[in-house]
Amino acid sequence: MINEVRAVNNHIGKNVKIGLETNLWHFTYIGDNTEIGERTSIGSLTHIDRDVIIGSDCRIQGMVYLHRIR
Repeated sequence: MINEVRAVNNHIGKNVKIGLETNLWHFTYIGDNTEIGERTSIGSLTHIDRDVIIGSDCRIQGMVYLHRIR
C-alpha cells in the first residue's frame, strides 16, 4: 500500500498502512496500527496516536493531535 514515504524526521510506527499519494510533512508522528487513506495530507508537527483510521482525501493541518476514543 505504501508507494513512497519520506520518513526524514518522522516517526512511523509498526503495522502502519499509508495510501498512495499521501503526504507526510516534517516531524510527523504516526502510532502503531494506524491507517491513512489515499491522497491525504498530514501537516507538520502532527501527532497521530495508535489505532487511528483516517480516510482518503483528507487534510489534517499541522500541529494537531489525533487519538482514538477508548
